[in-house]
Amino acid sequence: MPEKEETDAVSESKGVAENFIQSLGLLELILGGVGLYGFWLWYGERAAKLFPSTGTKLIDIGLLAFAAALVGKLICLFVAALMGLIWKSIRAADFLGYQANLERAFLRYHGAPNLQDLSVTLGQANPDLRGLAFYYVVLADPKQQDHLERIKTNAIVAYSICVLSLIYIPYLYRAGAPWSMWVGMVLATIVFLFLGYLEQLDYLRTLSERLIGIQTVKSQIGRRAELNPARWHTLIRQR
Repeated sequence: MPEKEETDAVSESKGVAENFIQSLGLLELILGGVGLYGFWLWYGERAAKLFPSTGTKLIDIGLLAFAAALVGKLICLFVAALMGLIWKSIRAADFLGYQANLERAFLRYHGAPNLQDLSVTLGQANPDLRGLAFYYVVLADPKQQDHLERIKTNAIVAYSICVLSLIYIPYLYRAGAPWSMWVGMVLATIVFLFLGYLEQLDYLRTLSERLIGIQTVKSQIGRRAELNPARWHTLIRQR
């Protein structure tokens, strides 16, 4: 009986921990934890004096987790603003043609000749092609949602590292770290910024390819239905 009660308590605590992490967000907790450590490096004991311990470990852990999630949410907010600006730049100056490919795939999917007719069909002046394409792809194949979300998460992580570097690079410079260390972090920040940009382009490329694949499958199914002998026999009998 005691062993069973202990097992039930452990499983219950695991369930509570999982629900807690899901409600706060695992990615936000991780990013916020790294961000909190960066702030501690800057302020050290002054932060501990401003926010003293309650003396109860369980409450302190909950408060730290909430603080980490809050900092992580702020980091994700900055990242969302940065990604929004980059989405606009990709749409305005489509040097590599990824936005144009998505528009062509979307027009082919709806059978519309141009964006003006597409806007009339959808009933929106400026439809969110990226959001609608994600909806159509996931509706046709729900398994694609995990793949697309993984690409988006990769971009968020890459840009989050760039945001966190704004805390760590000045600290390393102030702390007198070797120039190779903080210069390397500057170069790594540029690399991660470029990787985030590539992930966003990959997101557009994946949406375009999946839309074209869905439309191709639909057209092939339609042709097979037209060539189905049973269908022609039914039409002949009706006539």
